[in-house]
Amino acid sequence: MGQVFNRRPRNRRLDGSAAWARFTPGTSYLHLLDPRTKMGGLIVVSAVSLIQESLVPLLVALLFVLTLAGISDLLHPLIRAFWKISPLLLFIVVIDMFFPKGSTGTVFFSADLGILHPALSTGGILFAGAMGVRLLTITGFGVLFIMTTSCTAVIHALKAMGVPDTLTFSLGYALRSTTALSADLGHIMDAQRSRGLDFEQGSWIRKAEMLMALVIPMIIAVLNRARLVADAMQARGFGSGTRTTCYRPPHPGQRDLSMGLLLAGLVGFTVVYHRFLG
Repeated sequence: MGQVFNRRPRNRRLDGSAAWARFTPGTSYLHLLDPRTKMGGLIVVSAVSLIQESLVPLLVALLFVLTLAGISDLLHPLIRAFWKISPLLLFIVVIDMFFPKGSTGTVFFSADLGILHPALSTGGILFAGAMGVRLLTITGFGVLFIMTTSCTAVIHALKAMGVPDTLTFSLGYALRSTTALSADLGHIMDAQRSRGLDFEQGSWIRKAEMLMALVIPMIIAVLNRARLVADAMQARGFGSGTRTTCYRPPHPGQRDLSMGLLLAGLVGFTVVYHRFLG
């Protein structure tokens, strides 16, 4: 009997529609990290990606994220998440390719279109590639954080750090709302399809008009949920008593130490490359 209750769930593979927006329990390397370590990792990886503009250190940061996903058996869901943002990725790459900060190297194409001056050069291609890798890196670690960290773990970690209850609840509720909002959107789309709406057919103008059939019900659903949450918080006397405590606060371990060393190595490589090779 004890073995049944102590058994931990294995990593469950998610389908393509939910892999980027939902937490799934597991016992992988990332799952067992302290949530505060993962928060620190998200900050460090995002800072490295935003500070750097060279392609090489950004590729190293992306390789770091892909390695974490691989050892945690989350590489396939992460690739699906990348596919979800591919239109935005393509848009950013194209814009940065033709409108970089500066056209360096060989210029393949240039034009004057009124106030616009598009130009395609080797420097612009490298800059666009770097910006695309930056987007993948930041999005990748954020997706891994969502898939491996439950809302309860985040709340416990914030409480252990001494964050005020109001801010803790707000952040935890925002994380949990991503799953609820995605579920609401799926239900609304199914309901509208049952009424004869086809979101795949028609011109762009027609599709823009049909979006109102999603936006208005979503706004109503969000307002209704906000009212219910406010009533529930008031009924429980939220904020009127003493500071709450955690029954099972998180504790860092050897995995967190190894993660800290990996992050320090990433930062060290970035600093060395920027100073001596960049």
